[in-house]
Amino acid sequence: MLLNHLTFFGLCLFLSCSTVVLANEQTHIKQGQRYQSSHFNQFNAQHALDMVTLTPGFVLIEGSTERGLANSSGNVLINGVPAQSKTESLTDLLEKLSAEQVEFIDVYTSNHPFSSVSQHTQAINITTKKNQTTVDIQSSLALRDKQRSQAQLQTQLRTPWLGWQHQLSTKVQNSRYRSHYFANEFDQQTALIEQQTEDFIEQLRQFQVDTQSSTQTQHGNLQLSSKLLSERWQTDFEHAHFEPNNPVAFKQLTTTEWMNFDEYQLGFDWQTTHNNAFTIQWLGLSSDNKQVTHIRESNATQAPFTQSKTRKEHATQLSIQANTWPLEPQFGIEFSYNQQRSKTELDALHIHNRVSETRYQPFSAIHWQVSSDWQLYAKLNIEFSQLTTGQQAQNPLKTHHIKPLVRLSYSANNWDLTGQFKQHVEQLDFDLFVATQDISFGRTQLGNNSLKPSRYSELSVQVNYTPNEYLTLNNTLFSQWQRDIHESMLLGNNEEGVANAGSARLYGIDSVIDINTDFILTNSTLTIDYQYRHARYNDPLSGQRAINNLTPHTLNAEFRHNFNTLSWGLEYTAKQHLTEYFVSETVIERDDPNTSLFLEIPLLNKLTLRVEANTVEKYQYRQQFYQAKRGGAQAGYQITHETVDPELRLTLRSQL
Repeated sequence: MLLNHLTFFGLCLFLSCSTVVLANEQTHIKQGQRYQSSHFNQFNAQHALDMVTLTPGFVLIEGSTERGLANSSGNVLINGVPAQSKTESLTDLLEKLSAEQVEFIDVYTSNHPFSSVSQHTQAINITTKKNQTTVDIQSSLALRDKQRSQAQLQTQLRTPWLGWQHQLSTKVQNSRYRSHYFANEFDQQTALIEQQTEDFIEQLRQFQVDTQSSTQTQHGNLQLSSKLLSERWQTDFEHAHFEPNNPVAFKQLTTTEWMNFDEYQLGFDWQTTHNNAFTIQWLGLSSDNKQVTHIRESNATQAPFTQSKTRKEHATQLSIQANTWPLEPQFGIEFSYNQQRSKTELDALHIHNRVSETRYQPFSAIHWQVSSDWQLYAKLNIEFSQLTTGQQAQNPLKTHHIKPLVRLSYSANNWDLTGQFKQHVEQLDFDLFVATQDISFGRTQLGNNSLKPSRYSELSVQVNYTPNEYLTLNNTLFSQWQRDIHESMLLGNNEEGVANAGSARLYGIDSVIDINTDFILTNSTLTIDYQYRHARYNDPLSGQRAINNLTPHTLNAEFRHNFNTLSWGLEYTAKQHLTEYFVSETVIERDDPNTSLFLEIPLLNKLTLRVEANTVEKYQYRQQFYQAKRGGAQAGYQITHETVDPELRLTLRSQL
């Protein structure tokens, strides 16, 4: 079987190379639009994130935190190298890079030339200034309900030394989050049977150190990176229960959860060209983390919940691209090994679990400039994996998946059209193999050692349209055929957990509208971001419904006025809801509208003050209970209201 698929892989490579020899007329990939760093001074841009978000028509896409390196990077590169991190968002990485360090950015709304982010249609490459020493310091203080909710200090040092550009970043954070719950529970006759209140208090102490060293030569570059992260969490749940017909007026209970998390990460990215004909890229990543969770209830008779998890990941990817060949073919292979060991003590259960996955994925890709306006990109991935769990030590689960990606793009003067088809395999969440406990809703789920990855085939169309200097539209429509989806079900031991639940269809629309509102206020913009999702799944318990955790509508609007002496903005998030499905329960979460504002003022040379504030956050959770399973007789319901006080945040940013 393996030999057959390797033969098929080789045949596809041969056909892709041979068929394109007929196309001798091959032009260069469309160049992006370049913006000098000084262009963003009029908008008071403070860092690279401001530059990216101020670029009309560009949609920032975060990288995946899944195992391996295939999709770990977002659609922003720094000096031609994808900005990727498994523990930090792309937004946070770009916020660390000050505007003073940026020389220019190249924006590609389609047909970008970077094979390392070929999974994305759009891309931005940020080029930084060389041989420059800078020190950035950022400190912030946040207040909520007249109490400190966050204190944070970030520093970054960039300096050249011995032909290398070195960067050292540190982050220290002490934050506190508090919300208040109030719940009423009713029986099936809508009679009140219980009232509950809960104060949720979450505290975090975090320390992080990052290093990055890069060097550039005439033919390529090398980048080395490391990261150390340490987090200490403490969460207090202060419950109070009242039952109308109970002689005991109140029942009070305090639950405390401690969680310690430590991780280190090492990575490298090496790129070089040979005779301007071949581009070789080799990158690798190694990470190791440990998480210990301890949950204890006051005056509890049962043993506390204790869980320890250690996880390791080693991944590498090697690729070579023939730049001067017809179709510019690319060949490569990725290898990754991941392991998680866990030990859980839950009531009288002592559960030991071990999950390991070995995966390798050869791939090939071609670029075909069909004409001056049309371009075809095709990539073929063949994934081979071996999954071993505690119950499958002697009989590991071996799978293989063929994952093609075909993208056809058309570029005109003021609009771009991209059609894409891809086959995707979601990576298994190792946490689904171990037990979990939700304290606020009193919900416990056991792990499932028989879980398989979910898969989907997706057909999408993306349109970028700029009719004039005042309007930019970015719209994406997609349809997914999902298989082996993950839903909460009864496992073989009659306990609830996440399992494979068959097939589903998912439809979606992503729309971003950028409006230049200079006719209202000079240097102002209005950005509207809307998402629509609709799914169909035949649930064996309750019939046709949406898939789990689906939010049908999401709407966000932001108005910004950017000026070299003052920037301010308003952001509005419309109300939304999502539904979770469990075996004997459904939960509908409704989020009220929320508004936030910011004000950014330069105080002195290279010293800026940013003020942020938001309104009260309100959430509602409606839990519908069933006597046995969903679809059967109802057993009552509970309505919970959660309130989070508004927050005021002050941030000082300076550069030396």
